[in-house]
Amino acid sequence: FYRCVALAAVTIPDSVQVLGGFAFDGAGLTSLAVPRARTTGYAFSGCQSLTNISFPAGVTNIGDHMFSSCGGLPSIMIPGTVKTVGPYAFQYCQNLTNVTMSNGLTTISDYGFASCPNLSSVGLPGTLTTLGTGAFSYCSSLPAIAIPGVATISDGAFYSCTNLYSVAISNGVGVIGQDAFSGSALISLNLPDSVWEIKAYAFDACLGLTNINLAHV
Repeated sequence: FYRCVALAAVTIPDSVQVLGGFAFDGAGLTSLAVPRARTTGYAFSGCQSLTNISFPAGVTNIGDHMFSSCGGLPSIMIPGTVKTVGPYAFQYCQNLTNVTMSNGLTTISDYGFASCPNLSSVGLPGTLTTLGTGAFSYCSSLPAIAIPGVATISDGAFYSCTNLYSVAISNGVGVIGQDAFSGSALISLNLPDSVWEIKAYAFDACLGLTNINLAHV
């Protein structure tokens, strides 16, 4: 169904076990109940008319590139039944402004929400254990983020988030990766005593940063 631009709706039954790569890439879908089927990449990427997605019970994984470049998506609510946001799952969603995640989600994979320039509100759940490389990189409208106690804030996680002025890092975070907040708009920084390593360029080019509390590091 690749680039079937007139295809506005589809119902995928639970009997479907696998959706191949680019299955509905570029289709004209406007709304979607995410299927339980395993996807192999780009299943619904480039669906520019898609404005609403829901995650029925039984959906535990959002596959890699699954909704990348879906420019019409305004918001996403990820329920606690979903455990993993795959690599590049929502990359380049140009009009995505709000992402709500429920307790139960454990993993945001590499570049999961990268390059979403209008993303201004994100709620990370306390159950999150993995925050992948570049997960929110180039989200230039994101003003603030509260990071739960993930062991590592991976390399470039918030790289070039040029309006990110407020970051709350919870106790439990041990490592802040390379370029994690490089190019952000941070004004002040308070690190919990669980942090034991700050990698190279983690806060590079944070030109407005005036106050750093490293008392417990």
